[in-house]
Amino acid sequence: MSFFSFSNDLNKFTLKLKNGNKKTIRATAMQAYKMVTENTPVASGRAKGNWFIGVDAPNRDVTKRFSRKPYGVPAAEYRVQNEVSKIKGTQNNVYISNNLPYIMRLETGYSRQAPAGMVAITVEQLKQHIESGKLKL
Repeated sequence: MSFFSFSNDLNKFTLKLKNGNKKTIRATAMQAYKMVTENTPVASGRAKGNWFIGVDAPNRDVTKRFSRKPYGVPAAEYRVQNEVSKIKGTQNNVYISNNLPYIMRLETGYSRQAPAGMVAITVEQLKQHIESGKLKL
């Protein structure tokens, strides 16, 4: 998938979310976070532990935390839920970011564990969840 195609798909998906309410957007953000961390390959666990959610601005943090678990680590879970609680509605932009210097290499197929990357796969999974009714908008 080219970057242009990925950006187009993401923009179409974003337009669908613009019709959602606060609860829907929060649930979608949490689901996206869980999926992208689950889709992140694990060597040391550092890439998996460096996903952040930011509301209205990307979170630029990098942590030394290593996490082989995608979600459920109490400190990370609290941090994510605290950030998601700032979502007031469609006026907010939600960013899920990973600022490790090698994250783009992982996204473009460097790891044999995730040859198709993590973000592109997550967007497709979210669309499938919405289309199947597992996640309602």
